[in-house]
Amino acid sequence: MTAVSQKTPAPDEIMRNACALLERGEYGDALVLFRQLEQIIPSNAPGYNRVRALYGLTLVGLGSREEGLAVCQEAARGEFNDARVFHAFARAALLCGRRQLALKAISMGRVIDGDHSELEALRQKMGVRQKPVIKFLSRNNPINIALGRKRHRRAQQRAQ
Repeated sequence: MTAVSQKTPAPDEIMRNACALLERGEYGDALVLFRQLEQIIPSNAPGYNRVRALYGLTLVGLGSREEGLAVCQEAARGEFNDARVFHAFARAALLCGRRQLALKAISMGRVIDGDHSELEALRQKMGVRQKPVIKFLSRNNPINIALGRKRHRRAQQRAQ
């Protein structure tokens, strides 16, 4: 009898598959692969923080928002060379409704790589806030909120 050996896929291949699943929104399957990568890649190896950040983003996609965001923050704290970690962190922050945190993650990633196209695209997608309608009132003042919404609707109508 000959033993049939199963070849374990290389970490690069697992990463490609996990990222493809994540982009398609297949979070459960992606999570399994990111967990597998965490077991394979040493915690001090280049790319480990990227795996952790994508793992966190996957958790957010599955609904574990606080846990996923905490994993992304931890990965970002330990990263100094890979802007993709901050891209995953920013995406997770946006999914959690934490716009300010997403902007911070984008700016930290752009310090590492000012030409990172995905960070720039995410920043453009977020848009730029307009100034409050009544400048001396807080942005969160109900009057400013109501007038801002009206201004936004008007601008949309004019664009059509």
